[in-house]
This record gives sequence, C-alpha cells and structure tokens, in this order.
Amino acid sequence: AADDILDWPGNDVNLTNPEIKAGSYVMIPGGQREFVQWIIPTIARGRSGTAGVSGTACGDGPVGSGAFVWPADNHYLSGNDYWSGHLGIDIADGEGGVVYAADSGVVTMAQGGYNYGYGNVIMIDH
Repeated sequence: AADDILDWPGNDVNLTNPEIKAGSYVMIPGGQREFVQWIIPTIARGRSGTAGVSGTACGDGPVGSGAFVWPADNHYLSGNDYWSGHLGIDIADGEGGVVYAADSGVVTMAQGGYNYGYGNVIMIDH
C-alpha cells in the first residue's frame, strides 16, 4: 500500500507534505525485483591522494592486506539485506560508539549528518 512506502523510515518522506520526486529511489516494503548478478566495482586509485590545492601529492595510498579484523567493541549489524548495490556490511553502534577501519585502504566517501538514518558514514575501499 502507498502508506507502507510513505511510512518506511529509510524513504525519509515528510509525512506532512508527502512528495516523492521523480527519479528518487524508494524502498517498497514487501516488494520484489529480478535477480541481478553482483558485480564488484573496480575503484581507480591513480589520483586518490592528489591534493586539489598547491602542495605535494600523496602516494597511491595504503592497500588492504585482506586480513580483516572486527572493527568495533560490539558485534551489531544494522540488519540491511544484501543486494548488488550494497557491497559491504553496516556496523551499528550507539552515539559516541567507536568503529575502526577493519583493514588499510582508501577512504572513498566520508559524510556526516542524518544520511537516511545511517548517521556519520565512512566508506573504505580495502
């Protein structure tokens, strides 16, 4: 039902003015889609450490060893399902909880704020 889509917290819809813009991605509770084979993207590292202002550029950056460690004091996952566009795990912790990098790598995205309920987000290519 339409109310299920509007009420789904991840869709971040303002219920006083429920407008979903064309091209928006929304979660449809109970919905199904065709199976899509996972394709792991290759992230270019060539300019990942290059500064946009004057100064020296960093090297290619650290590359992961492949020996991951559990990066938090707790063992909570957010419970998100895995699909072709979700290529990682979502480690959950309360406010002020510490989550470390599981291995060396390159930060591909760091963003603070609400982020559709994720809170502060850091993505690392190991």
